[in-house]
Amino acid sequence: MQSLSSFCPLLTSLTLSHCSKVTADALVSVGECCPQLTTLNLQDSQVCGNAVSLFLRVRGASLRCLYLSYSSQTNNIINLLAGGSCPELRVLEVNISIKERGTKMHLPVEGLQAACPKLEVLRLLNVDFSLTSKFSSSTGGLGFRCLQELCIATSTDSDVDDSNCKRLLRDCTQLKILDLRGCYMVTPECISVLPCPDLECLYLGIHCSSVWVTLPSDGCGLLTRRWQHSLQELDLTAQRYSESDMSQGLEILSRNGTNDTLQSLNLSGTKVTAAAVRHILSSCPALTHVDLTSCRNIPRGLKCVYRGLEDVRQCLKTLCTKMQEMSGE
Repeated sequence: MQSLSSFCPLLTSLTLSHCSKVTADALVSVGECCPQLTTLNLQDSQVCGNAVSLFLRVRGASLRCLYLSYSSQTNNIINLLAGGSCPELRVLEVNISIKERGTKMHLPVEGLQAACPKLEVLRLLNVDFSLTSKFSSSTGGLGFRCLQELCIATSTDSDVDDSNCKRLLRDCTQLKILDLRGCYMVTPECISVLPCPDLECLYLGIHCSSVWVTLPSDGCGLLTRRWQHSLQELDLTAQRYSESDMSQGLEILSRNGTNDTLQSLNLSGTKVTAAAVRHILSSCPALTHVDLTSCRNIPRGLKCVYRGLEDVRQCLKTLCTKMQEMSGE
C-alpha cells in the first residue's frame, strides 16, 4: 500500500479483495496520493475499522464505483453516502458473507437518491435490508433517474414488498435490468406498473424454499404484456402461475410468432405446458438459453437446460415429436 501511494499517482482502480492487513492510514494515504482513483473494491477483505469512512472523506468526491461486503461499519458508510460524500457515484454493490447473515442493513433510500443522482447500478446481493424513514411527497425529491440496474436478489427469505420496490424505483425511467430473485412479496401488479418502459432483463426466480411462501397464481401476462417489446431475459423459476396464466403470458411474449428479441427464458419449476413451450420456442428465433428443469408438464427427457441455438432448436424438434406421439397422431 505504501508503494502504491508513492509510485502509482495515476492509479484509477484499486481492488483489495481477501486482503486482511490494510490499515486505515494506508487506505487514506492511497486516497490522498492517487487523485484519479475512481473505483474501490473491498469485497471479501478485512479492512481495518473505519478505514472506508476515512477514505471517503478524502477521495469520496470523485469516487464512481464502490464495492463492499457487509460488516459492522456498512451502515455508517451508507449514511456517509446519503450525506453527500460521493456525488459522482455510478455503481454501489454490497454483498454479504454467510457468517454475517441475520444482521440487517439500513438503507436511507431517499437520502441516497438525493445524494447520488448519477447512480446507474445498485446491487444488494443477499443483503437483508430495510428502508429507513417513511416516504412522503414532501420529503421525497427525485428518485434514481439514471439507474439502469437494480439487483436485490437473495437466496433466503426477503422482507422487500411492493412499497419498498416502488420507493427504490421511483422515477427510474432508464432501468434495463431488474433482479428481484427471492423477493416473493413483490407482486406482479406492482412490477407491471413500475416507471421503466424498456426493461430488458427481469429476474423473478424463487431460489429459496418456497414451501411456506404464498405466491400468486396469476400475473405472468401482466409482465409479458408490459415488456414484450424489450425483454431479452426472463427468469420465472419456481413461480406458481397457473397453467392457463403461463400459457397466456408466453403467448403474449411470442408476439404472434415474431419475437426476435428474447434470448433467455428460465421456466424451471413452473407449471408451463408443453404446448406453451412449443409455441414460445417456435416464435423466438433468438432464444439461446432455455431452462425446463423440474417442469412437471414437460415430457420426460426434455426437462433440462438448453444452451445455444442448435440445442434449443433440437429441443423444439424433439418436443414436437413427443407431443405428436402422445396425441396419437
